[in-house]
Amino acid sequence: MDIREIVAALGELTRDTFNGSAVFVAPGPDAYSVAQGVADWQPGAMEAQAPDYIMLGIDFSLRPPHPLARPIATSLGLALGEVELPLPSGAVPLDRALAVLLDSDEVIPLSLAIALLVNFLAMQVSPASARGSFLAPFARLTFAEKAGVLERLEDPAPELVARIAAQTPEPLRPAIAGQLAYVGGMLFVLPAIATYIDWLAFDRQTKTMLKHPTSWLLAGFQPDGPVEGWDDHQGYYQDRQSVSY
Repeated sequence: MDIREIVAALGELTRDTFNGSAVFVAPGPDAYSVAQGVADWQPGAMEAQAPDYIMLGIDFSLRPPHPLARPIATSLGLALGEVELPLPSGAVPLDRALAVLLDSDEVIPLSLAIALLVNFLAMQVSPASARGSFLAPFARLTFAEKAGVLERLEDPAPELVARIAAQTPEPLRPAIAGQLAYVGGMLFVLPAIATYIDWLAFDRQTKTMLKHPTSWLLAGFQPDGPVEGWDDHQGYYQDRQSVSY
């Protein structure tokens, strides 16, 4: 297996996982929202390209490599063997692809490690999610099943913590449960931020809006688009210049 092909395929799995995560927070009319059973006619996380924001936020919030990325991938890899990773040469069990990656010098992105963690829990919640539409088991879950995965992240089971701890250096082990709970919260916060800001529409160079942001549509803000400033201040109410108390 070519390591470049594996890295690309794992990137697709990661993105598919966060597609399913983003629409849990901000559903829209997209296929992922429809599949989870909770959709909306208004634009949502997918239209705001929230998965891109989530992955950027995860991978660049801390300088890579993250100390838990490789332990998570190592500890959960074998349990994900039922999931098939599409490669140009054909479908390959995810555990085999991960074994090749872990044996290389490639940096394990934290976003990939979290995607593996979320998909591992998805298969615990619904073993049938190992097969189906989309690439990621988590993306195949219903809305209620996704909530079950996030609940398991916010209060990680001792078995999950112990599995990851077995591959983690001793000084980091006491922090594992707290880190997993933090991930659970992050998967709520980042999709919401991405959907309700104008990060894709604002051109930092020209200081202008390139398009009508999804967040503006959802909030009903500036329905006619950006304006060229506001009317100048024209004096004080009833010509008052001061007030007394």
